[in-house]
Amino acid sequence: RDETMQALHRALCGAQETAARCMNIGLRALWRADADVLESLRTELGRWPTGKEWPFPQLNIYALMRAAAPDLSSGLVATLSKKVSDKWRQTRWPALIQCSVSPPHWKRTMPLPIRAQSYQLRRSIAGWWVTFSLTPGRHDGGHEFAVRLELNDDRQQETLEHIFSGAWRGGELILTPHPRRPRQWFARIAYKRQIAAMEAGKTAAINRGLRAFLVGVTSDGAVWRYDGTDIESYLAMLAKRRWEYQHDSKASGRWGHGRTRTLRPLEA
Repeated sequence: RDETMQALHRALCGAQETAARCMNIGLRALWRADADVLESLRTELGRWPTGKEWPFPQLNIYALMRAAAPDLSSGLVATLSKKVSDKWRQTRWPALIQCSVSPPHWKRTMPLPIRAQSYQLRRSIAGWWVTFSLTPGRHDGGHEFAVRLELNDDRQQETLEHIFSGAWRGGELILTPHPRRPRQWFARIAYKRQIAAMEAGKTAAINRGLRAFLVGVTSDGAVWRYDGTDIESYLAMLAKRRWEYQHDSKASGRWGHGRTRTLRPLEA
């Protein structure tokens, strides 16, 4: 059993490093393609293009990432390539146009996402098990690893029961290393379930705006508004006192009373 767990740990760590490398390769390809298109559009239009004028690069990053990670299963690479494309769609505008963020970069300690079709949830007398593969050839010899899940409470037990029975639809399995305990991993299973419709009655929607701190509207048309001026005045008072204490101002009212009274907690 110890040898199996050591082999699993080595396989997971190796898959992490390979996944991070191929994801960074795929994102750099999207970055270069977008930068080239952006430069040509800027020359043509004489300005930065808008979002509609700037098409998303049509690159087959799956093939590029597959070539960079031949030791990973095709399902895992497909999941990673989709995550790269989705992440770049979210950050390419602030990264290339606004220059307010850096392009994404994945580390070798990243979580490993395994799609629902690539793992199986099983139940035995000993407890719950999850089987999955990290390398190609899953359809030839079955799943590569079988890992027993250690549950923390009855709620997790109930959740797995619903997923196993089909009442809830199981989704992606995410394997994350423990930040402080080597050779220990967390397994998170996403799921979807039906929620009973809300009974008809009075409902309200609350929005945080710019002019008003909070604005609420009920289903019968009543409006409730909270401007938050008392919060702003209280924060301004704290900021003023903090400045006075840091600069040892006589206006603080605590001049000459020593460090103990000066650092005494403030009262509203």
